[in-house]
Amino acid sequence: MMGLIAPEEVPETFLLTNPKDLGGNIVRGDKTPIRIADILSANGPRKPPAAASQREFKLGIYLLYEGNAPLPDKLAQARAMETKLIEYFTVATGGRLKLVTTRLAR
Repeated sequence: MMGLIAPEEVPETFLLTNPKDLGGNIVRGDKTPIRIADILSANGPRKPPAAASQREFKLGIYLLYEGNAPLPDKLAQARAMETKLIEYFTVATGGRLKLVTTRLAR
């Protein structure tokens, strides 16, 4: 319960009970619906509520290297990873979560 959406926005999901491995990454089991009401009943309401939850998170990427400066291609790879992570979380959360970072040293 990260708090990015209000409880009424949380879609129903399910839990597989009595799972049976059929091989080839296939599992069969009994589908048990899980609703946000079930989660709230077991855990209580989220504190703080979604309307007051944290929306901005710091992202740190550490590039370890020997010598005086990282290789330019490794630094470029780390920066590309940073950019992709920011893009991914923006899309995955519908823009409700913001990753902030300080740029890696040049």
